[in-house]
Amino acid sequence: MRIRTIFVGAAFGFIVSGCEQPASVPLSNDSLPPPPAWSASMIGKPIRERFTVGETCNGYIDVARVRYEGARPGVGFEGWGWDGVAKKRGEHILLTDEAGRIVGAGEGGRPRPDVPQNMPAVPAPDTGWSAASPLLKGKIQAWVLQDGDKTACRLAAFEF
Repeated sequence: MRIRTIFVGAAFGFIVSGCEQPASVPLSNDSLPPPPAWSASMIGKPIRERFTVGETCNGYIDVARVRYEGARPGVGFEGWGWDGVAKKRGEHILLTDEAGRIVGAGEGGRPRPDVPQNMPAVPAPDTGWSAASPLLKGKIQAWVLQDGDKTACRLAAFEF
């Protein structure tokens, strides 16, 4: 994989809303990775038609991690998520576009020791997640699935 860097800012196509902007977003010649198998039947569906919407979660979209420029372009995101119902990290993450249509997915379990250090109500050090979407610009929302993937709780929105 060859990585090069683009600078972040309105003139360069990436705007981070409500997040600390990184100095740059790596570009990859690779294609967007396929969504996790568990999410395949959900892609393209309106989240509010597929799930009950929950309200007991915490989390954030921290960064647009990488922009894929291969045959299937897209953007990879990183953040953290906490299922406030089960009191555990978010395992399954969905991404929606501005209309609420599911456009991407990812999984939790990545190390995030900074979260419990700053939020005592979230004691797990592995609340980090990674997810990807074919959207190249716009506003994306991250959702954590709860209750055996029956409920979706909105974590955050991110404009890029």
